[in-house]
Amino acid sequence: MEIVFTRRNMLEKDLDPEILGHDFETIWQTQLRPIALRTLDARGIDDRVPFILDDRLSCDETLSGVMLELSSLIAGRTTMESYARHAFRFLRYLQRRSKTLSELDNTTLSDYKRYRLKTDGIEERSWNAEAAALKRFFDACVLREILPRNPVNMPLFAWAIRSAAAAPERAKFITLAQFKKFRDEGLARGRYGSRNIAYADLLLTTGLRLDEGNGFRDSDIPKPAAAMPPSTGKGFNHRVRPEVAKGSKGRKVRISPKCENSLLFYRDLLRVDQVARGKRVGLYDRPPHEFWLNQSNLPMSGNGWEFVFRRASHLAGVEATPHTLRHTFAIYTLSKLIQHNHESVARAQEEARKLTSECAGYSAKTLYDTILGDPLRRLQKLLGHSSYESTFIYIDLLAEDFPIDEILEVFHGAIDSEVEYGCGE
Repeated sequence: MEIVFTRRNMLEKDLDPEILGHDFETIWQTQLRPIALRTLDARGIDDRVPFILDDRLSCDETLSGVMLELSSLIAGRTTMESYARHAFRFLRYLQRRSKTLSELDNTTLSDYKRYRLKTDGIEERSWNAEAAALKRFFDACVLREILPRNPVNMPLFAWAIRSAAAAPERAKFITLAQFKKFRDEGLARGRYGSRNIAYADLLLTTGLRLDEGNGFRDSDIPKPAAAMPPSTGKGFNHRVRPEVAKGSKGRKVRISPKCENSLLFYRDLLRVDQVARGKRVGLYDRPPHEFWLNQSNLPMSGNGWEFVFRRASHLAGVEATPHTLRHTFAIYTLSKLIQHNHESVARAQEEARKLTSECAGYSAKTLYDTILGDPLRRLQKLLGHSSYESTFIYIDLLAEDFPIDEILEVFHGAIDSEVEYGCGE
């Protein structure tokens, strides 16, 4: 039994005719490939959906159908891949014990839990993450009528370990000096440097997730005014589409002029050449909607970007992933929001006096939110977090003594102003 993830861009890649023969390659390009792509579209299969192959490497229609159902319950690509691998590990466990999903019982589930904790030696927190994935997998089995009910939903069945505290997320970020080194000595190397730099600039200055950034389209860049040079940006508002956003929750982000210039530089100097080559070899008649193109002149995949970042980390000696840039955006943005609020203290005191007299029945928190707003709330909206508490991890970072002058200055200023708040008496 094997698990194979869908990679649509591989279907669109042409092989050397000598590999499978000129006649077969011609039939594939003109007849079979369009059928394959239409079939994937009709069944709702994208790069998030894996297939299960049996021991003869034939597609297991039943288990692959469950994986397709699971993908409808999970929003993100990375989360779906993680959940699918947890489910596949469990399926392999059943196979070794000559059991099927339809024969699932509490004894088998308890044995598997004990096997993972005792034999494999995983931590309790790791088991809880796996247990959550398998619970969703069993939900998909119920929807596919393979199981009559979810076996781990029974009140007395201890599937997750309640005493295991969730591991606090550690937001990994890099300083701006490290980013410049990562960009100039890593991302910029090679023919596709302008593409890599533009993508990194987009994530760093907007806080977009990997898939949200990869979902950027050529049409998302506004057409320049007639009086403007074609490759000069002034910045614009970008709408993150729900279909690429985590939890299908779209939002607006601001593209800075500097970031827009990076996007235009890639589009006007490299992408236009990629599109021309793609048309020349018959990959497409019209330019693809997707903005980022790979070495084969086809849309970039999430795995492709992960490889780009691994290579750049090795070349530059600075470890960074697309999510590292999201955290970096968050920590710098939060520090600036706090600084902006602190610089508004004089104005806020005057507003507070007015509001206190006019709104005697309101709480102090309500007055605070009215005057200054909440930096964490604003950051939550920028990042697209569904939970307010998800943003708290950045408070821990700001409270530590990181060697980042821009952040430390924010707190130095706040400490020096204690007398202004009446705290120095």
